[in-house]
Amino acid sequence: MSGPSPMLPMEEELEEIVALVWQTVLGGDAPPRALAFEAPGEAQVAELGIHGAWNGTFELEADPAFARAAAAALFGTDGADAAEQEEAVREVANMLAGNAKALLPGPSTLTIPAVRGPHAPHREATRLAYGAPDTGQFTVTLTPESGWGGGPEASSSGS
Repeated sequence: MSGPSPMLPMEEELEEIVALVWQTVLGGDAPPRALAFEAPGEAQVAELGIHGAWNGTFELEADPAFARAAAAALFGTDGADAAEQEEAVREVANMLAGNAKALLPGPSTLTIPAVRGPHAPHREATRLAYGAPDTGQFTVTLTPESGWGGGPEASSSGS
């Protein structure tokens, strides 16, 4: 018999951030959490560095369907333009990362989002996968540079 799996550092906070950004920017409710996300070769990853009192990275990994849906929502188009898709992935990542940064020890700054191909997450990362047929699949990943220590996960364990 097994109990509920332990919360990852910042897991609850990242879920709330995804829900907030989805509702206010992309419209409607965020898609449901998924057990896993198998990134297709054409997936895009927007990565931002967080530097200051807390150092690490924030990543948004998006499959083509998510990039298309985000571009359509942000730019009021059909979302088919590749440049709009990349810009949408960057913008959504920037919004998510900015909200996450606000919950981490500060002061700290964000780098400009860089888009690259998928890679395997670091073992210390908090990684949440989401997906639905109409929104595509995506993950948000927060990775500390030198381990979580005793910091941000404390806020996840009390609720």
